[in-house]
Amino acid sequence: MKKNEVVVGGSYVAKVSGKLVPVRITGESKFGGWDAVNTQTNRAVRIKSAQRLRRPADAATKKAVASDNPLVQAEASEFTELLGKVTIDQLTDALAVKTLSAKKRSRIEAALANRTRKVDDAIADGRKAAAEGVAKTVAAVETGDLTKGVEVPTAATKKPAAKVAKAPGKMSGLDAAARVLAESAEPLNAKQIVEAMAAKGYWSSNAATPHATIYAGMLIEARKKGGDSRFAKVGRGQWGLTAAGKQAK
Repeated sequence: MKKNEVVVGGSYVAKVSGKLVPVRITGESKFGGWDAVNTQTNRAVRIKSAQRLRRPADAATKKAVASDNPLVQAEASEFTELLGKVTIDQLTDALAVKTLSAKKRSRIEAALANRTRKVDDAIADGRKAAAEGVAKTVAAVETGDLTKGVEVPTAATKKPAAKVAKAPGKMSGLDAAARVLAESAEPLNAKQIVEAMAAKGYWSSNAATPHATIYAGMLIEARKKGGDSRFAKVGRGQWGLTAAGKQAK
């Protein structure tokens, strides 16, 4: 196999001491290659090169190896540069790969939080600018002075917004996500949450990547509100409700 096809936590068939044995990669070795465990004997082994690994040994590893997500396949030398180039959707999809290394996962989560925070700030700035623009327009109309370059918005100048269908009562995306998690017997990832929200008629969106929006929203609430947040990460890419979230339902 190739070096970029080796994922920490993945299971492979490897050639060790002239025999093919099942191993699980536990981390990168300080001596080069990877540390691993022979899953038949539970003995530690070192995989000196990717060529020692013949093929993935389970479905999860096959999926991780087959992933075309650039962050999953990236070498350490290019990973940092890619973090600033990939989309929020690609960041979210990378976190859904169960065999992603803990180090990569932590850095991707930090990058996603930073990216969504910037989007949140941009939205807030946009609302502030829009409010200021409306105030100027109102003042100009009231004084009868429209010579200061104030533009009165018209139907022709308005950009169509993405259509969002909401259930009666105007349930928000995050409220709908909390309701879905409250009704689920197990943790869910962002895609599963969005699919359940739409199926139950709680909330839906025609945006290209609604699961990325919901994931980012839950992440932002969790980071901002801490123990008062309704959402908590309970596994790799998996979400559940906190005590506060269960009380709120």
